[in-house]
Amino acid sequence: MPVVIGTPLPVCELASDDAIEMANGAEMAVAEINSRGGVLGRELKLLTVACDVTSPQSVQGAYRHLIDTEVDAIVAGYSACEVELHEIIADYRAPYLHAATMDSVVERVRQEPEKLGNIFQVCASDVHYGPAFGRFVQQLEASGSWKPHNRRIVVVQPRWPGMDVGVAGLERILSKSGWKIDIIDGLPLRNIDWPPVVSKIHELSPSIVFLAYYFSEESAAFQRAFLANPLDSLIYTLYGPSIPSFLSNLGPSAEGILWATVTGIYNDAIGRTFAEGYSRRFGTKPGRSHAGIAYDRVRILADAWARAGNPRAFDRVADELRRGIHRGVNGSYFLGSAGQAALVFPESTPDPSLGQAHLVFQVQSCDHRILAPSLYSDGHFRLPPWFSRRN
Repeated sequence: MPVVIGTPLPVCELASDDAIEMANGAEMAVAEINSRGGVLGRELKLLTVACDVTSPQSVQGAYRHLIDTEVDAIVAGYSACEVELHEIIADYRAPYLHAATMDSVVERVRQEPEKLGNIFQVCASDVHYGPAFGRFVQQLEASGSWKPHNRRIVVVQPRWPGMDVGVAGLERILSKSGWKIDIIDGLPLRNIDWPPVVSKIHELSPSIVFLAYYFSEESAAFQRAFLANPLDSLIYTLYGPSIPSFLSNLGPSAEGILWATVTGIYNDAIGRTFAEGYSRRFGTKPGRSHAGIAYDRVRILADAWARAGNPRAFDRVADELRRGIHRGVNGSYFLGSAGQAALVFPESTPDPSLGQAHLVFQVQSCDHRILAPSLYSDGHFRLPPWFSRRN
């Protein structure tokens, strides 16, 4: 009898490219593990269910189907109903490894560790984005490679239940040096009318636009609208450019964009080996985030099952997930802290062997270069091409 991992895959327009990354990364890990004899001598199998991550009803239906099928664990990306899922998953008790990247859901596990002890977030939370962005701005300005025309930042963010990208932390860091933060919020998740947003940005005339948005389709649409009416402003966004379709859709228009992720594939020997294997298997390069997360998640589970000795001993498996430290393609995973979320270097741990680096990239020559942390950098900042030459 196989050991079965259930995985809900997002198929809605906003996340279908993510689904490809998640499915491929998990499939690659399963194939490698099975080639070495499986888990405890049993074949590992994926059971996928399609859902629309923007629809709570669709997501909950997918999870209930997996539970009815009695899968041995569930791995997933994110959805619009994380809190509701916790109740469903807590009752089932099987391990649940997700990448919702939300402190609001980690806090629930932190407050109810007995009830929610089978729930693990395999990346750090959204609240780290703001402080890390603030420190990057300080470092960039100090380097002399960029001079802001004023000390104003505009944060643009959509409506997403429970999302908190750490704007308060950003203000704490940058207000000391005179920076002012303006916020444009309440935007829908999809089909945003970007030209009026860009017009509002022009009125504020910031030195930096912090696009607090994850989905690549809307991030690309924003960039097109911005380039139709550009400013001498840096564009710094979250996660979305990690998906290969972002670069293929924007082409040269993506040049100069800055972006960050709390969990990304390193450009080290481990990351390059994974990328080469992925390319051989699927005929395309992986993105810089979710393919690696999905691959690492399966391997983390397989290791915990092997140590526990029985995939159906759910509590024992959860104990092993808390005890282990796994070095994957996206860095190191330690899930034993309060809240059972992975640590991020350097925000929540000064030890890179215990956390995943909070990576800041810049798109350069149709590729992604890591600018920070310096320990992992493989490139240097370039002034974006839309800037006037007087800057």
